[in-house]
Amino acid sequence: MTPLIFECPRTRRAIDAGVRMDKATLAAAGAATFKLYCPHCCSSHELSIKCGRLAEASVPEGLHEHEPPKAPALAIAINALRISWLQRGLTDRKAISG
Repeated sequence: MTPLIFECPRTRRAIDAGVRMDKATLAAAGAATFKLYCPHCCSSHELSIKCGRLAEASVPEGLHEHEPPKAPALAIAINALRISWLQRGLTDRKAISG
């Protein structure tokens, strides 16, 4: 099952409808409408299901589009090391020029 996504008419950003379905179900849905709260423009939109699309990649349960995916511990450690190297390089550069 894939998340059903709509586009905010004001911001053009994706809104997850909170519904999972496949292509056949979407095609058979007919003229249903959804009233969705949009976190991007902070208002409600009434959208036809025909305006919706299925997300390209499946989003894990409980993860919404506005939530960033959790970074693995290794990526965090590598980024911390890079920041440390950058800070050390900037400190050394200040000592040389000052």
